[in-house]
Amino acid sequence: MRRIFLLILALSITGIIGIPGNSQALTIGAGYLVPNFQVFPIGSFVDPAILNDPDVDLDFETMPRFFYLEMQADPAEYEDTVMTHLELRLGNQMLIDYYSDPFQVGQWVNRGNRLFNDEVMSQDWYHEGDETSYAEVEDILGEIVGGFMRTSTYFLTFEVYQAVNGVRGPLLQTVTRVTQIYNPSNPSLITPSDFEEISSTPILFQWSWDGGPTSPADWILIVVEGDEGEDGDDVIRNRTLGNTRYEGHPTAPTLHAYSGIGNGEQTLSPGNTYYWQVVSDIRGIVPDDFHAYESEVFSFI
Repeated sequence: MRRIFLLILALSITGIIGIPGNSQALTIGAGYLVPNFQVFPIGSFVDPAILNDPDVDLDFETMPRFFYLEMQADPAEYEDTVMTHLELRLGNQMLIDYYSDPFQVGQWVNRGNRLFNDEVMSQDWYHEGDETSYAEVEDILGEIVGGFMRTSTYFLTFEVYQAVNGVRGPLLQTVTRVTQIYNPSNPSLITPSDFEEISSTPILFQWSWDGGPTSPADWILIVVEGDEGEDGDDVIRNRTLGNTRYEGHPTAPTLHAYSGIGNGEQTLSPGNTYYWQVVSDIRGIVPDDFHAYESEVFSFI
């Protein structure tokens, strides 16, 4: 008897024996449309005018498309009735707590396994349940810093429950996506330092970044020849093809070894004055929403 019990326990743990009440064919997923986004502008989440109008409620249907939900099932399950729960949290602060009324699995799957947040909420069969709530405007205001949602960890959770007599029954599937938002500062230049005299190559360009992971393709290094004592910002801003010695991606996210040979690099002449800057376009939470982060401008000889 003991061996039989241990065998059943082992099979249950490995998933060979299903857990009663859980759907084995139904699978779900969730995720953001933008990979590695690092900033969360309040205007991308909700129109700032809403935050200034006490008579307008925060409404999920007015938010832009920025994440997706997935549900797949075998045709035999299309007539199963389910209810969903969607939750978006900033740390412990609830932003969205959305519950649906009951609907049939096939109503979702027949419109595409993957639906975007604005599509899901606009379906005439996907009604908002009585338990749905959104963050109060005053709570949203408390999470805004300089026009951006606060730097923190965000949790996107999607759950599907079996509907029993019109109410939420056993949990069938759940998925959570965790994302860190950085809202970084502008990069800071390290070397060459301002007014540094360079006597050898390769020249090591290096800068610091307090945001999340980036790739060389996210950065542009600019090196421009100018006259000693010029305003560096003006030199960079008014650069031409004739005085730009390099404008391209670095070899690493915060590092570039400059030899002056190949890859678009031009030879730098000893004794001349050069100005340099790095720029990065960081992705926002909404597709095609980029935010430029520019360093200061340093010169070297």
